[in-house]
Amino acid sequence: MAIRIALRDLRTAETRLVKVGWSWTIFFFAWLFGIPLFMRKLVSWGFVFLAMNLIFMLTQPNFENHPASFLWVVTGILQVILIFYLSIKGNELTAKGLLARGWEFVEPQSDITKYAKMRWHIFDNTPSMPSEKASSVTNSAGQA
Repeated sequence: MAIRIALRDLRTAETRLVKVGWSWTIFFFAWLFGIPLFMRKLVSWGFVFLAMNLIFMLTQPNFENHPASFLWVVTGILQVILIFYLSIKGNELTAKGLLARGWEFVEPQSDITKYAKMRWHIFDNTPSMPSEKASSVTNSAGQA
């Protein structure tokens, strides 16, 4: 069963579910000119796949032209490696991109959201309140 986390854009009230874990969409379709990456607003990764697809198409293997064949093989291998990397990290990158653009977790205190934050390495940057012991030391030092 896939774990999905709800994120909401506060400006438009749009809600989007982002899965935690492997992205099958990227695994099966990222090689199609990076279309799933553009749809997830992962524009830089989309352009990387678009460029690799153009290189891959323009350098068809030809035994008479060894540099083009070598570039074709290297591009193909690089594309496979990046597809596996983005299949693992794609949902995390999508969620972090949404959060960077002002989206928020619908249920920020739920256990599922806390699990997703842990998996995605998202840490709350809320400052901690000083303990009473530390404030009493400050008060006694200020009174002296």
